[in-house]
Amino acid sequence: MTGAAWGAIVLAGGSSRRWGGLDKTAATFAGRPVLLHAVAAVLPGAAALVVVAPAEHPARSQVELAANGARCALAWVREDPPGGGPAAGLAAGLTALDALDPLDPLNAVDPGRRIEQAVVLAGDLVFAGSAVPRLLAALALPDADADIHADIDAAVGLDPGGRRQPLLAAYHVPALRGRLAGLVTNVSMRSILAGLRVAEVAVTAQEAFDLYTPRSLTEAESGAGREAGWP
Repeated sequence: MTGAAWGAIVLAGGSSRRWGGLDKTAATFAGRPVLLHAVAAVLPGAAALVVVAPAEHPARSQVELAANGARCALAWVREDPPGGGPAAGLAAGLTALDALDPLDPLNAVDPGRRIEQAVVLAGDLVFAGSAVPRLLAALALPDADADIHADIDAAVGLDPGGRRQPLLAAYHVPALRGRLAGLVTNVSMRSILAGLRVAEVAVTAQEAFDLYTPRSLTEAESGAGREAGWP
């Protein structure tokens, strides 16, 4: 894995329709807000973190405390328009990431030290931490003799069902920024990946487990959580 500084974007601005309008990333899992688990997947490690979520998110103060403890520069932003989908969230996240100095947790701006690689996670991925190092390693492989070539734009999780997980992935920031330029806000993540050179990285069902419905939270607490070693 490269020693270069890398950033992270955690997307938690969805409408949670299947949760009856409740914010699933504010729900409690294993004694902590769901969003905090997604943030913990990249801390420590990330030099800069952008959370795309409502400003009044209940877990915001805890996220800020965690980032401060990890000496990670942090920005908290909202997609435009609010609820505009993952493409809008990524666009807002990339803009904020460009303005963060990875070497200064006080967020001094230095364009000469922009982050070139970023992990992108959905805010309801509570078991993603073990996948992050593999995604970054795949993105940074040095030569064509490796299993995955270095000339890729994204390393995307591939779950056991053969489905790509674009919100469990690592991206080269310039390539992702270029792909998002000019796209409409409600474009699908599948469409975004279609214009990128993608390496697929196998992830486990646990790592890709998201809180699709309230029942998923119960499943995570009762079975998936214990198997993954959570309290």
